[in-house]
Amino acid sequence: MQATIRPNHSKAKAPTVAPPRAHSDSAPAPLSLLRLPEVLNRCGLSHSSVWRFIKAGTFPAPVVLGANSRAWVESEINGWIAERIAARGEQKCGVQ
Repeated sequence: MQATIRPNHSKAKAPTVAPPRAHSDSAPAPLSLLRLPEVLNRCGLSHSSVWRFIKAGTFPAPVVLGANSRAWVESEINGWIAERIAARGEQKCGVQ
């Protein structure tokens, strides 16, 4: 017995995909969370230094994800890095 293949005559259309929206200046940036190894890699700090700076209030605090899980908002980490770079320029000019 041979199987018969029937042509598909349905009028179903292929799904359409909406074009990407252009980013406007007023639209907030999407939020991303970074886990501790990535924070350490980006900042060049040790684990103990990060927690010491958090306690001193000079480093962004993490977001609690669960009982034993923390992450940092990427934009806050990027802002902290930008502040360090800006402070470096001020120190070179003798302004503090």
